[in-house]
Amino acid sequence: MKTIESINSLIDLGLPVILWGPPGVGKSTMIRSIAEKKKVGLIDLRLSQMSPVDLRGIPVPNHDMRRTTWYPPAELPCPERDGEKGILFLDELLNSPRDVQAAALQLVLDRRLGEYKVPDGWQIVAASNRVTDKAGAYQIISSLANRFVHIPVACSLPALSLDAEGIDVDFEQWKGWAFEHGVAEEVLAFLNYRQNLIWKPTGQVAYPTPRMWADYVSKIVKNIGLDQRAIAGCIGDGPAAEFIAFCRVKDEMPDPDDIMQGKDVPAPSRPDVTYALCGALAVRVIKNRNRKSAPQVAQNIMNYLKKLPTEFQVLLLKDIFSGKAGKHFISLPEFAKWSEKHKEVFLSA
Repeated sequence: MKTIESINSLIDLGLPVILWGPPGVGKSTMIRSIAEKKKVGLIDLRLSQMSPVDLRGIPVPNHDMRRTTWYPPAELPCPERDGEKGILFLDELLNSPRDVQAAALQLVLDRRLGEYKVPDGWQIVAASNRVTDKAGAYQIISSLANRFVHIPVACSLPALSLDAEGIDVDFEQWKGWAFEHGVAEEVLAFLNYRQNLIWKPTGQVAYPTPRMWADYVSKIVKNIGLDQRAIAGCIGDGPAAEFIAFCRVKDEMPDPDDIMQGKDVPAPSRPDVTYALCGALAVRVIKNRNRKSAPQVAQNIMNYLKKLPTEFQVLLLKDIFSGKAGKHFISLPEFAKWSEKHKEVFLSA
């Protein structure tokens, strides 16, 4: 079961979940995605920026009852305002001071904080960096740790490699998400080519992470273009130079639209150009998947596929299926023959 499916099931059971992972791997993005798919509310509290008063509320004297009443903060879920169901996301839990963690413990343990009660339809999910990530995280209070189901998040995404920090980066799962969320085809093609750069701590303030690629570099490429300074400011000088050099091979790349239209187009001779072409084709086939032309496009892709080396055939079809655009291929006799011939490498890729 994929990480996101496990989290979804635990939320349905009403069990508090905490996601563990380094900065930039997509913990917050994963929870937003779950809330969107469930069509429920989401309240994201960045605990590292809060004080105990921000979370507990303000004490107000009640002279009639000769006691103090706590007014809860507006950020906490209110069914009348935020809906009957939702996810209360306690982000950056261990980057918060101990007294804020203690307040969070009461929320998780008792589903209440002072006189405030978490609505029944709202589930609690937390996230944090690990102490070993050197991101300012404190050690978790043991009584708080024992109240969560602990889920390590590699990259909101499948197992690709272990880098020098021992972080398991799940690239394929992230790539499927990226196709659905319109990440720039240049980014997807490059990361197919240089998968180890999906997550690469360099010791510099800017370095490649899934968040930087999807939310920042993709937006820059789409709206500004290959701005070296801007891209380097997101992922560092070395990765930026490599990414921009890769993108420039697009001038040598066949027009993906010609291939989709069934024109006779030669295959590239250079591997980097072929990576770029496969990335561009996958993105466009996925965007086209619900159009009337989609069945014919699938036929044209299968006709062109035989011109490519086997590893690129597998890469292209895997990406198309990851983007949920494979339904028009399955019914093709050419695909049946191809999948039978390459089933071992296709299923294991």
